Amino acid sequence: MRLTSTITFILIFFSSCEKNWFEIKPRNNENDILVGTTTTSGSSDNSSGGSNSNNQNSYKNLSFKDDLNSGSPKVQINSSCTYWNGTQYAEIPWQIAQNGFNGNGYCLKPITPRAFALGGWMEFTYNYEKISKVKIKVKAYQPGYSKRIPTVYVNGKNLGSAEVTSNNLGNNWFEISSPPIPEGSNSIRFEWTRTGTSYDYAVDDFEVWD
Repeated sequence: MRLTSTITFILIFFSSCEKNWFEIKPRNNENDILVGTTTTSGSSDNSSGGSNSNNQNSYKNLSFKDDLNSGSPKVQINSSCTYWNGTQYAEIPWQIAQNGFNGNGYCLKPITPRAFALGGWMEFTYNYEKISKVKIKVKAYQPGYSKRIPTVYVNGKNLGSAEVTSNNLGNNWFEISSPPIPEGSNSIRFEWTRTGTSYDYAVDDFEVWD
């Protein structure tokens, strides 16, 4: 009788321990997820790419290019540059000039009556079929000074400095790119703020990549 009671006690003890050892407790917050897993709503971790359109768009399709070699821009460009006329600051539009990128064809330059420009901007509107980036070849040169990188505005909103995508292309030219631009009709402006030093500015090869 004593042996039977002892065996029964041991079985009950191990049965209780087994339940406690392997019991899975619910999470404190039902919204918690495990790191690296995918939720039922479709959101995922960064390793899967997520739904970020910038990750999905590599901007490798050239949908528009204007090298200005026709002698006039294919899009309407508004522009202005600042220079010192001897008594005060003055403004003048950029102009079509020779000796474009790598010495070929035409480019846009702020040609002033006195030396080079102290700054300037150019702006154009384009109907983007997809989310796109605008790339242009740029010269902003003054011996002994670092090249100047323009600020980018889209529909009047400051998006920060342009990204340098190709450096030292020869004859002081380099290439810059805008941040992503939404599809539809949008204006984009590249602006070099006024500085006390005059620079040899020029732009060429307007490109739209989507």
